Amino acid sequence: MKRLLANNRFLVTLSIVAAVAGFITGYVKRDFYWFARFGALVVGFGIALVSRTAFTGRDLLLNVTAADTRENINSPEHFMKLGEPIPEYVATDVAARKAINLFGPAITFVGTAIWGFGDLLNTLFHFAGK
Repeated sequence: MKRLLANNRFLVTLSIVAAVAGFITGYVKRDFYWFARFGALVVGFGIALVSRTAFTGRDLLLNVTAADTRENINSPEHFMKLGEPIPEYVATDVAARKAINLFGPAITFVGTAIWGFGDLLNTLFHFAGK
């Protein structure tokens, strides 16, 4: 389970599927309160992305500049300048930074907007709502 929760692609895909499923359910049932409820799931997936380091058990690596390459020794650029393969721990750190700094906050924001305002689509589509 931790492996799935630490997989950026899986959680981003799950977020998109939840948002689309919520929209379709709301449209079919003619009540976008369902869409708003699915927004809560999207927020949960965003929080899981932000919490990636807790699931992998690895903290983010420090930013240390190398004297020879003038790059962070924990970045892919450093290893590319040295002509060496990028170690697995660096790839894991890059994925964690994307989850924490980009995917997680964006998905949490979108999920919050869906959760908070999704039911207003009832007015746009002229559904009765509840």
